[in-house]
Amino acid sequence: MATTSNTYTGNGSNKLFSITFPYLDESDIDVYLNGTLQTITTHYFFANATTIEFVTAPSNGAVVLLDRTTDDSALQATFFSGSTIRSSDLNDNFDQVLFIAQETTNDAAGATAASAAATATANAAASTAGTAATNASNALSTANTAATNASNAVSTANSANTTANNATTTANNAVT
Repeated sequence: MATTSNTYTGNGSNKLFSITFPYLDESDIDVYLNGTLQTITTHYFFANATTIEFVTAPSNGAVVLLDRTTDDSALQATFFSGSTIRSSDLNDNFDQVLFIAQETTNDAAGATAASAAATATANAAASTAGTAATNASNALSTANTAATNASNAVSTANSANTTANNATTTANNAVT
């Protein structure tokens, strides 16, 4: 996979971060700080062709992402009938196509990895749900058994009460 981005961690004092991949225009570089897109001149500027400089140093632990997003809405150079074809224009167009292909490949690989992680999470959730359903079914069975036992205990208590009443009546008759 081609390198199309750089990730760094801020330390509270370093303002300079290197761009280690090729690009065509400064507008193709997106700068993120802790996931938030930064604005050129407001938050950062190009110190040179391979270095981004922040106006204020990113805080300790801040995530700095320099990401190439090549413009795919128009060719770098357009050729017209009768015009001179320069090798630099051809190279820029081919580089543009190459960079877009690299970025697409990296995006697809990232999406595939995210999809695999989501599938694993979904499978784990399904397993947990299955265990919960089994536990709920077992709890229902235990509750039903307890209800049956309680009903039997009530019947036994009612029979004992009837027997006790009969014994009381017999004892009273015997006293009389």
